[in-house]
Amino acid sequence: MALDVLENGAAMLRFACKLYRNRKGGAAIEYGFMCALIVLAMMVALTQLADVTTNLWNTVDKNVATHGKS
Repeated sequence: MALDVLENGAAMLRFACKLYRNRKGGAAIEYGFMCALIVLAMMVALTQLADVTTNLWNTVDKNVATHGKS
């Protein structure tokens, strides 16, 4: 049992060292981060746009209700 744990731990350490030394895919990670930042900026902008649009339609609704009671 203890030997299995040590072997698994050593295998995980070798894998972590190999992963740390591997430089392939660095650009892909950078592109992923850029994509995530762009999506985050779009979500913020669309949320603000939704608030403005909702307020606009609420104003239209109030004006129609007020002027429609004649």
